[in-house]
Amino acid sequence: LHLPNLLFVVLILVLPADRIMGTLIKIRPGCLSNHALQFRRSFFASSTDHTNLLQGAKVHRLDQEGEKNMYVMAADGMDLETVKTVPQLHMACLWRDGNTLYGVKVVNRVLGSPSDVCGPLVEAALKDAGNEPRALSTVHGLSEWVAEGIANKKTIATLSSLSIGEIEAIKRLTERISVDDDTYNTAKKGIEMLAKEFLAEGLGEEASLYQSKGGGFVSIDHHADKTDYSDTSFGTMAVFKF
Repeated sequence: LHLPNLLFVVLILVLPADRIMGTLIKIRPGCLSNHALQFRRSFFASSTDHTNLLQGAKVHRLDQEGEKNMYVMAADGMDLETVKTVPQLHMACLWRDGNTLYGVKVVNRVLGSPSDVCGPLVEAALKDAGNEPRALSTVHGLSEWVAEGIANKKTIATLSSLSIGEIEAIKRLTERISVDDDTYNTAKKGIEMLAKEFLAEGLGEEASLYQSKGGGFVSIDHHADKTDYSDTSFGTMAVFKF
């Protein structure tokens, strides 16, 4: 494919329809022919198209300040400069700071889960991570899963081993009620146990990616999650070592 046509195909696969034309015009003004404008999103956006796109995708390393690097997956044929300047073309990304991997993101979820999409990003980052590489994984969805268990809508084995006080403290956290340090400390051990069961059940999307690449669970890092979704994980993150 010539570059304008390749850009058009990639954007159709990875961007919402209302952003496709604006992005193309930004990248290559005047590149859209009347013929190209007649294409329809449904023609491209099949599971086969997504599979082929992922199989041919390339990983680019974008160097940041210090030891921090961003690893970006983009379609085959995208040059480094275009990948740097047009984030709309990113299919998925991952960050590495020193020996620590974190921040996995699939830009368009129709491409699949992190385990489906981001394996090559982890492999590339691990090659650069040096000795004792590790990963910090989000545990988003943990607090909702626990809340359903407390309400007896799910069977969670760990709950049966916790004291009434621990369960009450954890319940207050799931309800996002402002709590003091004593309440969190009461819930802390139980949160760690529940997080381990959550991960063992394969419910952590980012964690499952690291596990599929040889990462072994080590511990739970409290108050480590600074994302917008930290309240869905009690603010915790899971630590994996490779």
